Amino acid sequence: MLVSLFGGTFFSCNKDNEEPFQVFADVYYINRVIQGEVQTAISYYAHANNHIASATAETPDGETITLEDQLGFSTTWMKDPELSDYSIVVPDEGTYKFTVTSQDGVELVKNDVLKNVDLGIPEFDTITYSAVNYGYNVTWNEVENTDAYIVRVLNENGLIIFTGYTVGDDVFEYQVIPGINTGTWTETPQIEEMYILQISAYVFDNDSDNSNYTYNLEEISFSETEIIWGE
Repeated sequence: MLVSLFGGTFFSCNKDNEEPFQVFADVYYINRVIQGEVQTAISYYAHANNHIASATAETPDGETITLEDQLGFSTTWMKDPELSDYSIVVPDEGTYKFTVTSQDGVELVKNDVLKNVDLGIPEFDTITYSAVNYGYNVTWNEVENTDAYIVRVLNENGLIIFTGYTVGDDVFEYQVIPGINTGTWTETPQIEEMYILQISAYVFDNDSDNSNYTYNLEEISFSETEIIWGE
């Protein structure tokens, strides 16, 4: 399951682009509750301004992780954790070395330093349905050290159908309403169908800013709860 901040590219790509090959690489922790325990895994991400032919990441202990074009973009490769990758043992901090090769044969090496923030798990406090606008108002608990939150809705197959806007660390309430501009919908939820509400907390790298925070993540924590739409 992807819990990246956004699902798209971060700068445009043109096959006639004469700019030098550029790469952004990021590694970050993902925390979630599995069988009643907080467990952690690592996500790897590489994005370029031209088509990528291969991308790997070397862990601090020398293991090689192979990234793939999971989103269907030739410029964005990643390796998100499987459920079996999560553990109560937090993976190593340290420097992760990415090696990314373009389809033209240009190879770049990028390092990203991973630090454990020990970010807590956000949880929904209230989930209130409105029969007037056919949507929900949700609130959640504050998580210490968080930089931002995002609310999502997934269908019963685990596909994201709604992504809310990123809100700051002092916002703990959000409206999830079809037809109102509170985020992006890919399908309209149906009354009496089962969906999953997801709340994610984010911490960005210390050197991130408004122009690059989407590919400078340090840690994500998220939780989910099932709802029957309309109840």
